Amino acid sequence: MLQAGAHEADAEREVAAAAAREAAAQAEREAAQRAAQARQSATTAPPQPPSVGSGTGSKVPAVTTSAPAANPRTVTPSDAPSGPLPAEPEGLPSEDKWAALRKCESGGNYRAISPSGAYRGAYQFDRRTWAGLGGTGDPAAAPPYEQDLRAKVLYSQRGARPWPVCGRFLA
Repeated sequence: MLQAGAHEADAEREVAAAAAREAAAQAEREAAQRAAQARQSATTAPPQPPSVGSGTGSKVPAVTTSAPAANPRTVTPSDAPSGPLPAEPEGLPSEDKWAALRKCESGGNYRAISPSGAYRGAYQFDRRTWAGLGGTGDPAAAPPYEQDLRAKVLYSQRGARPWPVCGRFLA
């Protein structure tokens, strides 16, 4: 009986990991498509006036309510990193484990924002932690590869502690 429960748990983890991999791949495909559309429209569209209240002429990421995830609020992504990227640490958990963590934290949604607005992106960074990892701006607006890398750096510094509930997937 105990062994059957273990097999069921393994099967559930495998299904969750597969769903997380598919969600991550879909998010990356969508981000690449948006980036390509943005590059194309930048070369064909007339210049736009600065956004109201932006002060610098750059657009503030838009908040939407259309993304399906643990929290449906999302922001418009950028394909450029928010800051200089660190080297990827060695000896990290497998990509399947990272996908399971993302699935648990944000439904695999790189643009997710917690209901309070304090935690942002696939790994639910708070802004202070994000800045401490070298990121600038909104973590949920950073491209997936940047969020992945900064989460791995955080893990190399602090282990799974930054994710008190979902960190179990990195074990």
